[in-house]
Amino acid sequence: MIVSTESNLPRKEPRSNIPILQHLVQDLHKSKLESALVPSLKHIIIVDNSSGRVDISEYRSLTKFSSVTSAAKADEAALPYRDLSPHDVVNIQFTSGTTAMPKAACLTHRSVLNNGSQIGDRMRLTPEDIVCCPPPLFHCFGSVLGYMATATHGSAVVFPTESFNARAALTAVQEERCTALYGVPTMFIEELTLIDDGEVPNEGFGHLRTGIAAGSSVPAALMQRLHKVLNLTELTICYGMTETSPVSAMTTTDDPIDKRINTVGRLMPHVEAKIVNPADRSQILPVGVPGELAVSGYLLMKEYWGDPQRTAESMIADEKGKVWMHVCSFSSNRPNPSHRSQLANNDILVRRRSDHFP
Repeated sequence: MIVSTESNLPRKEPRSNIPILQHLVQDLHKSKLESALVPSLKHIIIVDNSSGRVDISEYRSLTKFSSVTSAAKADEAALPYRDLSPHDVVNIQFTSGTTAMPKAACLTHRSVLNNGSQIGDRMRLTPEDIVCCPPPLFHCFGSVLGYMATATHGSAVVFPTESFNARAALTAVQEERCTALYGVPTMFIEELTLIDDGEVPNEGFGHLRTGIAAGSSVPAALMQRLHKVLNLTELTICYGMTETSPVSAMTTTDDPIDKRINTVGRLMPHVEAKIVNPADRSQILPVGVPGELAVSGYLLMKEYWGDPQRTAESMIADEKGKVWMHVCSFSSNRPNPSHRSQLANNDILVRRRSDHFP
């Protein structure tokens, strides 16, 4: 297990993770790690990001990340060969979407790598691009749309802060001469507000051209301001869910503004989708009729970790054996290749980039 000394959240003081580890391990002072809650746990590697606020020297059960990297530098021998498969799980993401019910989605090498590559293709990323990615790495927005999309295209990626800070994000764009900026609509609104109020100078954004807005729909007025103030004339819209690694559909850099505002674009390559009747998932609905979205293809997660019941409820094979991930959102196809989607039929409040469930 690898964990940081502190967790950083927007507008909150850093929180020490030591109390969580003390709940997990009987005695952190012992050199031998023992956990009754997780008997298989043998090592905890801790990344000290506390700047001296948390003293971890007394906890002998913890292995400092710095000691691991030092040992690796001293031993330059090649790692032993392991028989890995593209279908092996590489990332487990906790997600609740709009359901308030946390689940652990198991994503594979194949799904994450290919989805990241295709996202970069849609953005027309090149080795000349520098992407500013304020969304966190513990979310697919940071790890796949941010890291994998840039890694597969040789682009640079900038993570301004551990948790979102609008001023730091804009400063990173200016100082690093970024060509792309990511965010959810509320992030962009906060950044524009800083510029409007004169707290961040309206300069140094001329290198921007593209980016990604996801998480919720982008109002027309916001899209126009992003074009005018931040020069994001090629801003793209992504739609998906963690269970689909995560992007199922995406606009292109040259789609008309109305397509980027009113639709979520076209399906990604090698992805299929259908709109079905929620009461009878075998019934595919006509074009224009809203229903439940189901997607299929390489991008599907392998399973919900340790939860076969929820896996079976969401991943359903059709009469030909093809597995479909059923997305709890109301969607409709259009006569052209674009796709329209609305939020799931669940109660959720979004406040300052955080989801709150009544």
